[in-house]
Amino acid sequence: MQQLAYTQNSSQTLRYRKLHRKMKAGFWLVLFLGLGMIALIFTTYYLTKQVKAAENKINTTLNQYDELLQEHNTLLQEYKEIQEQQETLNQKFQLEKETLLQEKEELLKEVENLKKQSLQGGKKGKKIAYLTFDDGPSANTKKILDTLQAEDVKATFFVIGQGLKNEDKQALIKRITEEGHQLGNHTYTHNYSYIYSSKDAFLKELNQLEEEIKKLTGTKMTMVRFPGGSNNKLYKKYNKSGENVMVQIKEELKQKGYVYVDWNVDSMDAKTKELKSKEAITKAVVSQAVKQDQAVILMHDAQAKTTTAEALPEIIRQLKEKGYEFDILTPNSTQVQF
Repeated sequence: MQQLAYTQNSSQTLRYRKLHRKMKAGFWLVLFLGLGMIALIFTTYYLTKQVKAAENKINTTLNQYDELLQEHNTLLQEYKEIQEQQETLNQKFQLEKETLLQEKEELLKEVENLKKQSLQGGKKGKKIAYLTFDDGPSANTKKILDTLQAEDVKATFFVIGQGLKNEDKQALIKRITEEGHQLGNHTYTHNYSYIYSSKDAFLKELNQLEEEIKKLTGTKMTMVRFPGGSNNKLYKKYNKSGENVMVQIKEELKQKGYVYVDWNVDSMDAKTKELKSKEAITKAVVSQAVKQDQAVILMHDAQAKTTTAEALPEIIRQLKEKGYEFDILTPNSTQVQF
């Protein structure tokens, strides 16, 4: 019995010890897990705090970026406004410059005319007809020269350069100068779309014709007539930059010693596509010329203008009857300019 009791007590003690060890191990496990949970909570708190700080920093940076972007847009808008103002000022300046150049040109023209009137004191009171022919030479130029020679009358020919490689036309150019007439520059091609596209284009054609004529005659032309007249606005159609090409050309011509001339009598031989009769041309010239003491008469000697050459003898006869003398245009003539 005692042995059985001892054996039972020993068994219970062993179980108790095992249970104690398990409880102790469980305690440490719970303690470890608890400490781990606490550490995790603190870590989570710390990281959450760091994330919030980072978010705040990002938001601050984004706000600063938005402010900078808004400031950039404001500055860009101000820059655009300044550009527009500058463009407006440039346009006003250009307009004022062109206006002043125009006024200057008109004043200089007035002064030149006064000087020429002074130089022409001997012609004061005389009635003078300046016969001018544009767009030649052609076969009609020969007929006109024959008439002028027969009537002992001098005229001015504003020639173009197309066809000047032709020997017959070269001979006509030489004959014009040899017989005491005046040669004037009417550009090389008379092509509106090119010559009025820019100042440089016009001057290129002017110089090209000048060189050709100088080779043939040995003389320099000083008189110029604008195709379409000096008051034409064709540059507005053909110049893409909006420049006042006519003002620029006129200024350049003056600097180069050229004198441009228009007309105050129009023969009307180029007003319509249909060929004017010689009677209509004669009537147009005489009826207008009698109103002018200094009549600068516009006619054409292009290939198609046959009736102009036919009308010339009667025009000269009637103007002589009305007391007109005939002369060539020179830089010292009283110039008619639009």
